[in-house]
Amino acid sequence: MRGLVAARDIPVGGKLTAEDVTEQDMVLDTVTPSFVKEQEQPQAVGRTITAAFRKGDPILWTHFYNEPPPVVVPAKGTK
Repeated sequence: MRGLVAARDIPVGGKLTAEDVTEQDMVLDTVTPSFVKEQEQPQAVGRTITAAFRKGDPILWTHFYNEPPPVVVPAKGTK
């Protein structure tokens, strides 16, 4: 499985951006539902961070404020 990890240090209170994350292969034995999967990136980007990430840390759903995900508008010509 591919999951998201921090591409750089990310401070508390910031909004996660696409540039803040990179995809990485994850060891399935260590993956829990709190890991943000690669395909979930559109729902994670734009959320406010409640715990700092260091470069290489896995991005976890538990480290975001419990707010609705940002609205993702599909590009023209896509569904």
